[in-house]
Amino acid sequence: MSHTITHSRVYGLNLSIDRLVSNLLLAQLNVAVDVTVHFLENAESIRTLHQLGWQRQFPAVEQESGGVEVWQNSSSLLLRYRRTTESVLEFFLDREGTQVQILKPPCIPESDAISFLLGPVLGCVLRLRQQICLHASVLVWQGQAFMLVGPKGSGKSTTAAALLQQGAALLADDVAVFSRRYNAFEVEAGYPQLRLMLAPIRSLGYSSERLQPVLSVGEKCYVPLNSQKSWNFYEKACPLACVYLLKERQKHSDIPVIEQLNQSSALLKLTPHSYTKYMLDDEARQREFYFLGQLVNKLPVRTVSNPSGLDFLSQISQVILHDFQSVLKER
Repeated sequence: MSHTITHSRVYGLNLSIDRLVSNLLLAQLNVAVDVTVHFLENAESIRTLHQLGWQRQFPAVEQESGGVEVWQNSSSLLLRYRRTTESVLEFFLDREGTQVQILKPPCIPESDAISFLLGPVLGCVLRLRQQICLHASVLVWQGQAFMLVGPKGSGKSTTAAALLQQGAALLADDVAVFSRRYNAFEVEAGYPQLRLMLAPIRSLGYSSERLQPVLSVGEKCYVPLNSQKSWNFYEKACPLACVYLLKERQKHSDIPVIEQLNQSSALLKLTPHSYTKYMLDDEARQREFYFLGQLVNKLPVRTVSNPSGLDFLSQISQVILHDFQSVLKER
């Protein structure tokens, strides 16, 4: 069976995917492909891959990576996502980070495989290619980027949505991929969709009808940008100017407060937000720690107290933009 080939650019990588994938940035014509993505359908190829002598790479990886099993042999990695004992989604990666082969059982929708691909699977590919990645949302204001980092449930994507309402543009949601250019810390563009729960979507005045779920068993949906009346996407890499660490939501607070962190505190608080950190060996961890040390030495890192409740979203976004404006004036 023949399939449509999608040529797209995500996180600074040119992808060739043998499926039609909507809402991705199109890659430029005649540009070399960095990563080829192929859905496995040939039974003989599948048998061959399963017979390659896989060994478990990380004994306790499920607790570190949200249910991912990482297996390896001399030439490849295998990522397994188990929904049930019989329902397993598998991604085969070469060691160079140039090829992804997907084995999907009939009971799992193709859209689920694409969602995993755009998140942790490409995160692993980027790690194989020695890229630094953080779990964060990144926005652009007046040609400069700022990053929202925080623990699970702190509202990174929800705050990003409120900032879009104020006129900021989304650069990346969930994964921040770094490149060093001209002595600047640049973040690569992700894809023009924001992943949100239904409650913030509705509270911000948008309809949740016909939105595609991120996963068929989850509660988040993709909100396509540039189709909403004021939500824009920034399509190229952008230099980072500031990092905001969202604190856990404060139930008894109604005023967002921003505070500057010193360099040592900033480094200690930023390091745990490494993306797909289960892929890092000791050398890669040292390299990332050094990179983040350089980042906090050059850029301001600030905490944001985060009042609980969707009613405070507009206020929080305005406070962040007002602070970021002051950062830009000082540069």
